[in-house]
Amino acid sequence: GEGMQYLKKAIKTKIIASAVEEFRLNGFHEASVRIIAQNAGVSLGNVYRYFRDKEDVFTAVVAPFLAEARGVAERFRTAEADIEECLESFCKLLLERADEYAVIKKSATPHYSEFFEAVSGGVAEYTRRRLMKSGADGKVSNPLFAEHIGRAFVRCVLDDYEPFSERASELKRDVKEFAGFFFGRLDVRFAAGESDPELDE
Repeated sequence: GEGMQYLKKAIKTKIIASAVEEFRLNGFHEASVRIIAQNAGVSLGNVYRYFRDKEDVFTAVVAPFLAEARGVAERFRTAEADIEECLESFCKLLLERADEYAVIKKSATPHYSEFFEAVSGGVAEYTRRRLMKSGADGKVSNPLFAEHIGRAFVRCVLDDYEPFSERASELKRDVKEFAGFFFGRLDVRFAAGESDPELDE
């Protein structure tokens, strides 16, 4: 009945929590399901009662992170001029799901690039719209300009962010500074009538 369902959910939650730790330390390929079971305080057989295999356990760990990352991408994609909320949700994802981020970063599975492509794709779309809005799109001849900017922005944030480090607390400030550099006052920097973006001092 209900008590049994609760127990099953509790066991599954314990297995996932233990898996997060094991994947974070050893990555997907080196991680051991036996150790996951041991640290969760359940038998190996019990793990396989809830999950088909190691990949299934890994998916359970990273799926919520990836779903939230797609949400962040969607925010950028549909954001009007206000980028604050987008930046806030990106920081929230990295800080509140730092464990899962560390897991996909360590694991060398396709999940990291899935995450990266989703968010940078959203930022690219935001960039494209900002350029059009500021009348700067006519100044950009590279058809992949927005994609490159999206990737560069996300790469800056991720290169800068080390989960659980002293610097992690500075993430929001750093992200805001990167955003200012990438997206600040595009209308002025690509001023109408100028043939080239403003490069001189």
